[in-house]
Amino acid sequence: MVDLYLSVHAVEGVTPGAYVYHPDVHALELIKPGDFRRESAFLCLDQPLGGMSATTVFFLANLAALLDTYGNRGYRVANLEAGLIGGRSISPPTPSVSAPPASPSTTATWSPSSPPTPRAKTPSSSPPLAAP
Repeated sequence: MVDLYLSVHAVEGVTPGAYVYHPDVHALELIKPGDFRRESAFLCLDQPLGGMSATTVFFLANLAALLDTYGNRGYRVANLEAGLIGGRSISPPTPSVSAPPASPSTTATWSPSSPPTPRAKTPSSSPPLAAP
């Protein structure tokens, strides 16, 4: 229902350009090489981040076909699938990621079976936030 298109701007080893993602083979296909930062920012409602990122992902759906199939709820179906795809593309932090060790007073641990442990309080130079 939802297809992913990417505007790759600055990814090491990947030619800048417009790509389509093929989930069945987990591969990107280059549609057109080039610098599409300006177009990406425009498509992100003129937000500069759309052109400044290393990659901008666009979720596209054939809304006419979805409306024919699902009626007025076709738009919601497309948004639901896009949200699920986006949520699955973000993975939780894992111990296998190479990073310098942090001090125990500023780290949080996470596992899928338990909620994150709270971070220890550390001195801060900024004032505390006022309660709403």
